[in-house]
Amino acid sequence: MTVEQRLELAIGKCSKNVSSFANEIQISHTAIGRILKKQSLPSAKILIPLGEKFGVSIDWVLFGVGEMFIDPSKADKKNRQLHAQKALESKEEVKGEKKEIEYLKQKLKEKDLLIAEKTKLLEAKDKIIDLLEKKKL
Repeated sequence: MTVEQRLELAIGKCSKNVSSFANEIQISHTAIGRILKKQSLPSAKILIPLGEKFGVSIDWVLFGVGEMFIDPSKADKKNRQLHAQKALESKEEVKGEKKEIEYLKQKLKEKDLLIAEKTKLLEAKDKIIDLLEKKKL
């Protein structure tokens, strides 16, 4: 397995796509893309956060030596944090969507009231027309 393949595998094991991983370690996704395309090797700007934040062994990434994770609990903790964050974001999205649904329901009620009002006006108009026509006859 190559350095590029190990880096890509590590990023995937950390529940990340390249862009979100790049954002988290504050490096451009194109820099990581160049590594994955074998155009450059990973720098310390990538390797240090990979080890510190995700518990990935730098020796494993560069040389394929040892296990991928120095401290598997760190990787598990990060995955749990990511899942919890995603769940919270989903919960917030649902809250927002519920508020929007309530708003739209209220608007629909308002429209229904307007339609009922217009219907009554049309019925009254029809009655007036009928009365006028009867009066002419």
